[in-house]
Amino acid sequence: MTQPNQFLVRLRELNVTILAVRHAESQKNVDLKHGGSGEPLSSDGKESLSRISESVRLRLEKSLPLKTIATSPATHSVQTAKALGVDFDFPIEVLDDLSGIDLGQVAGLTQIEISLYFPQITQIFADWTEGKIPISNLELPEMESPPDFADRILNAFDKLLEPNSTIIFVATRSTMILLWNLKIQQEEFSFERYVGRDFGNGEILTLGYG
Repeated sequence: MTQPNQFLVRLRELNVTILAVRHAESQKNVDLKHGGSGEPLSSDGKESLSRISESVRLRLEKSLPLKTIATSPATHSVQTAKALGVDFDFPIEVLDDLSGIDLGQVAGLTQIEISLYFPQITQIFADWTEGKIPISNLELPEMESPPDFADRILNAFDKLLEPNSTIIFVATRSTMILLWNLKIQQEEFSFERYVGRDFGNGEILTLGYG
């Protein structure tokens, strides 16, 4: 098990930077669905790929050498990663363990569908998505536990770490939120203070010390 605090220490000791990039807009985003296995990029998402690539390129110019382009297996993440791989002439790694958090029975549903099928959790889920409550208060039917999710993601990253390097990671929103909480909480990380926030498609988050 990789504890969040231990992971941050590892990043510092190895001098590694993670450039986390939220995938380009997908049809799932257009339809306002939560979680799930992903869907193809929308037409706007495809058009944004060159802009996203240029933003990443500017970050790389100030970073340590690129070690890998890793991605979650979600369809929209893989499409985004492949575009980056072509632009940077670099292979990509699709890793199942970098999938977004499993939302259980609400995965792939819209907010309206959640309110119809699971009225008892509608408000708490809305509060989480708006950053009003910590993830420790979020309990959804058959949802992956936040500690298990964090452990899965950080263990996957731990296998990718090499000294003095940069990792590009094409991520879903839930994984961006995890890395953002690591960044803002640092060694005082706690699931009781782990809150949500929105990330625009193509937004980049830098975590690390390189």
